[in-house]
Formats: sequence, structure tokens, C-alpha cells
Amino acid sequence: MTKLASACLLVVVGVSLVGSASAADVKIAPAPPWYRPMRCGLQEAPAKPLSAEPKYLGKPLYGSITLGDAEDNAYTVVVDLAADWEAFKEAYKTAEGKVDMATVPARIYLDGNHDGNLTNDGPGVVARCNDSPQTPGSFTIQTTGKCLVRYADRARIRYPISVYMFPQRPKVKQRDGSELDYSRTLFYYRTGSFETRLPIGDKKVLVRFYDENTDGLIVTEDKDQFAIDLNQDRVFDPNMKGPELYALDAPFNFGGESYVLKTFGPRGNRPTAAVSEKKVEPPVYIIKGKPAPDFAMPTLDGGTFKLSDQQGKVVVIDFWATWCGPCRAELPNVVKMWEDLKDKGLVLVGISMDFDDKDGKAIDKVSKFAAEQKMTWTHVVEGKYWDSEVGKLYQVSGIPHTVLVGSDGNILALGLRGTELHDAAKQALEKG
Repeated sequence: MTKLASACLLVVVGVSLVGSASAADVKIAPAPPWYRPMRCGLQEAPAKPLSAEPKYLGKPLYGSITLGDAEDNAYTVVVDLAADWEAFKEAYKTAEGKVDMATVPARIYLDGNHDGNLTNDGPGVVARCNDSPQTPGSFTIQTTGKCLVRYADRARIRYPISVYMFPQRPKVKQRDGSELDYSRTLFYYRTGSFETRLPIGDKKVLVRFYDENTDGLIVTEDKDQFAIDLNQDRVFDPNMKGPELYALDAPFNFGGESYVLKTFGPRGNRPTAAVSEKKVEPPVYIIKGKPAPDFAMPTLDGGTFKLSDQQGKVVVIDFWATWCGPCRAELPNVVKMWEDLKDKGLVLVGISMDFDDKDGKAIDKVSKFAAEQKMTWTHVVEGKYWDSEVGKLYQVSGIPHTVLVGSDGNILALGLRGTELHDAAKQALEKG
């Protein structure tokens, strides 16, 4: 499918049109909590002439970011780096990272209004500067700006994007054998989404379209996605594997019927839906107050753990893996919680996201690791990585991740760590 100015048409088999949107266009709404970094190569001269440029700190590098589907849709971005990075390193170290951004020897300019003038979009700004954990002594510089994105249908949208760079990180070899030169590469991603309403029958359901490759366009071939407020609570579920996020051509269940997007514009504007021949089940919400989905799985000690057998008990379900650095960092907190609360009735079950690989079988790795770390609670090891049945049931998209289940079988909290998890589990036990 090409990026047409007119509405993008999806091929839908066996559907009937059920609604069409009004002439109202989209508004910019918050972005989801994930993003896909895009690359912009930098060079010593701009790709197209500039009418005015600021006084630079050092030697500028120029790049071009493509947004929208208007005929001229390239937006110039400039990274201005001063030569005196070594002095800044020492100042940063002395200040323990708490530095005035105005003292950072770098600026980023973005021709957001697309007029070729870099002096009327506000001053060049670095809004964030951090010591890079991957390459100590080097820095990440970043800023966010709004681009007046222009479309072939003459619409104009102020679209926020974030741009960042690792100016001192050394070159690296990539999996395909090519070389990534960080000193000549800018990264960017969208920091907003397109929000509108999708008519379905007599309802107008709130939807947000997510531009995953940050080109200002909503297109199926770009693997863009949309979120839909299926439970009508005006809150979008933020989980990447949750019940409200879909590929543009995926069916969804609303009010007991299955639908699919039929048409939508280049910004997700004026969407329409159709009844889908492919039927899907109603969405399942893994949220506070809802029943925790039941599961039964073999355990590391040869038994079976069934969640519904724990009725009347407080349960912590801990999704983790031996390969997960943050899980290892969180482990002392989990061990302490277990030691403090196991005799008070807490049930703790670890769901391993380990998998069989060249380093051995998942069950052997978890067994050895659990013994070494004195993880004496119940463990489930499926060996399926992100295809874990329990992980999919609980819509887990990142680890460590915890689910606190109350004695009534309902979810009390999600994603708690450290003392927050300890305190919440203790409080739940005290309430009974």
C-alpha cells in the first residue's frame, strides 16, 4: 500500500460498512510508553538550502527528517557540537550530573516551521544531557520539538518529535556487518499520537493512531498501530500486549461484535469500521479490581501450581528470567519480601521467561540459579521465552513484572517493585 493523500483502503473480506466519521480531523494526544528509534544520517552540508542559520558553537552537522505526504516534506535538523567536550566532562563529573543545560557544549536546531530559517524556531536547545552508561565518559544529548507537518490534503498538524544523539560513542559493527557511526547519526521518535473518534453503530469510540516509524503518516505497511477505548472509560490501556492495542488490519471485539478498520486518512483521520468476517473474543483486561485469570502449570519441584487453588490467600505472581539484568537487581527485594511474609501466609510464584538455548535448558538454568540465590518459593518454568502461556495470559510485555492478587482472587496491583510490593503484600495479608 502506498502513502496516499486520500484515505488508505484496507482489503477486508466479507464485511459490511457500519459507520463513517464526521469531517472533524484529529488532535495530537500523548504517545504510548514505547517507541521505535529512527535514524537520521548527518553530513557537513544541508540537503537543501537554508535562508538563515544561527551562530554555531562549533562545526554543525546537518540532517533531514521526512514527515507528512506533502510534496516537500523534508525538515532540516542541525547538531552543533563545540570542540570543548573534555572540559565539560570534568564539569559534569564535578557537578555529579546536575548541570545547567545552557552549559552543555552542544545545540540541536530543528526547522519545525519548514521555512528554511533556523533562527525563528526558538534557540537551539539541549533539554537533556546524560552520561552514557554504555560508554562511560560520553554523553547523550536530546531535545523535543514540534514540526508543522504538511499533508497533501492541505492539513497542517503540529507534531511533536524527540531527537537525540550519542556524539562521542565509538563506531560499532551491526548484525548485518555494516558500521554505525554514532558521531554522524541522529535518532528520533514521535512523542505524540493522532486522536479521533471511530463511529461504530450509534457510538463514537475514542481511538488513537500510533505512528511507529515517525513519518507523520498512518500506514499499514509501516506496522503502525491504533488503540481503541473498548471499555469506554476514556483511558487507554498502556500495555503493548493489552486489550486495546491493535495492528491497523486486525479485528477487534466491541459490544460483542467483531469489527475491523475499513478506511482511515493519512493521520488516522475520518476512520470507518466494518463488521469483520473473522470473529474474535471480547477483550480481557488485566487491571486492578478484575479477577486474576486462572492457570495451572507444572512447577520446578514436580508439582502443579493452580491459581484458583489459592483462593483465600494473598498471591504474588513474579514474572522474571535469569537473563534479565533488572530482574537480578530486584531479586534481593523479592527475597526479603519472601523471608518476611512467607510465615504470614504469602504465596509467591515465579514465572520464568527463560528458554532453551546454546547455554542449556531453561529448567536447568532456573533450578541452578534459584538454588544459588535461595529462591525457595514456587517456580514455573515453561521454557518459552515471550511465548510463555502464563505471560501471554497476563499480557506481559516486559520484566520484571509482578501481579498482586488478593484473597478474593481479584488483582490488587500490577508492576510493583521493591518496598512498594513488600508493603502492599503485607497490607493485603493484614486485611485478610
